[in-house]
This record gives sequence, structure tokens and C-alpha cells, in this order.
Amino acid sequence: MPLRLLVLAAILLLAASCSTKQPAPTARACSPSGPAVATESQAAPHLHPGSVLKEHILDAAQPFIGTRYRYGGTTPKGFDCSGFTRFVFGQFGLELPHGSRNQVLLGAPVKKDDLRPGDLVFFDIRGRGRVSHVGIYLGESRMIHASIQKGVVIDSLQDPYYKRRYYAARRIPQLATELLAMLSPRPEGSKKN
Repeated sequence: MPLRLLVLAAILLLAASCSTKQPAPTARACSPSGPAVATESQAAPHLHPGSVLKEHILDAAQPFIGTRYRYGGTTPKGFDCSGFTRFVFGQFGLELPHGSRNQVLLGAPVKKDDLRPGDLVFFDIRGRGRVSHVGIYLGESRMIHASIQKGVVIDSLQDPYYKRRYYAARRIPQLATELLAMLSPRPEGSKKN
């Protein structure tokens, strides 16, 4: 099973590397690792990379469902929206800046029809023509986010409230890279960076 995850992470890495021009800000890896290479004979075409990424994001985020909203919060004691996305991506070794307006500058833009699990989705909640909320796309038109009213929850992008306020989405290619590094087998006795 770990070999299959490694192969899928490699596929995600390749897909992420096909994106166009990257904006200047980037998510930084907390502990950079060298990429692993999968051979053709290791390919597992029956597994979908998006489902693997979705599973890992859910594993990292789901324990915090129900955690209360806290303005400026970046810990399980309480999260605001960007504090939650920062914390979850941190579980994958990525350091995102705090603030939805800072996070919307990261990665590559993604069309709403091309969303994949792990993409950041942004909203103009206040109706001022700028980003004021962020969540993590899970697939099947669902996102996990820290809501002011409900704390950390899973909501539908089809909900009229979010549908009207949708602003943009961004893909952080390093997420696939770090997932690949986490799933790479390490020689016996070697330490993780």
C-alpha cells in the first residue's frame, strides 16, 4: 500500500509541475526533502491521485471539526479561516502565511471547474470586492474551513451563500511535493529531515 501512495504522490507532483507562471510568493517547505522517482513498472493506474490527497487532507483536518472560531487563531484552541488552512498545510510540512489576502497570492490560479482536493478556495464574504475568507477544497463541491458562526466545518460550495461569494482558487504545487516526500520510503536507520 505505501508503494501505491508513493506512485500517486509522484503523479500529483507531475500534474502540479505542469502549471503556468508562478506568482512571487510561495509556500515554504518546513523540512525540504529530495523528490523520489517512480518507475513505469511501479505505476498504479487504478488509484486516483485526487482521492489520495483528499484522504490525507481529511486525515489532517477532520480531527478539528467542531473547533471553535477564534479571530487570529492558529492553533487547535481556536482557528480563524486562514489560521486553519495554515495549520492543516503545516501538517504537510508547508508554511503558509496568515491571512486570506496573503494566501490568495500563493501558488497557481485554478478555474472553479478544475478544482482538485487540496486547492485553496477564497471568498468575498464582506462584499467589498476582495478576499476575506479561505477554505480547503475536498472534492465533490465540498470544502473544510473555519466558519465564524460554526467553527471548523465541512460545507458545500453549492450552498447559495458560498456560491454567491466565491472569489478565486489557488493550487499550491508544493503540497503534492511534500506529500511525496512524506510517503517516500526511507532507508533503514535514516532519520526524517
